Amino acid sequence: MNTFWIVFGEFVAVVVAMVALLIVARSVIVIGPAQVGLVVKRVSRRHNTTDTPIAFDGEAGYQSALLMPGVRFKLWPRYLVAKHPWVQVPAGEIGVVISQIGERLPSFSRTAARRACSDRCCLLAAWFRSTRWRSWWSLRPRLTACPSTAP
Repeated sequence: MNTFWIVFGEFVAVVVAMVALLIVARSVIVIGPAQVGLVVKRVSRRHNTTDTPIAFDGEAGYQSALLMPGVRFKLWPRYLVAKHPWVQVPAGEIGVVISQIGERLPSFSRTAARRACSDRCCLLAAWFRSTRWRSWWSLRPRLTACPSTAP
């Protein structure tokens, strides 16, 4: 009877090690140089109290920060990462973004004002996170464009 418990204990240890290895293997995400990762949080104690589909404070749902190229770790049962191609607009071309949420902008409105930025370029995702998706129109003058990238 003593050998049964030893063999059973070894079997349980092997199964636990295999499950841990599976979780770690599914949690390591490699994002290629021409991709971004969209993070979806599956489970959270917090609830999204706003009417936006993006979670800014760690709620369940689409997270506001994208994963940039490289090797990343997101715990697999809790997070799901979908890889999407990085959209690049060639020099001399114009990229158009059509938003399906928020209030509608008036025709021919200016959506960005030229302001001085620090050496690092301002990130649009950080701006969205800081404003909490209030009214785009009322916050229009706060959106900045970096001098290095603006025409």
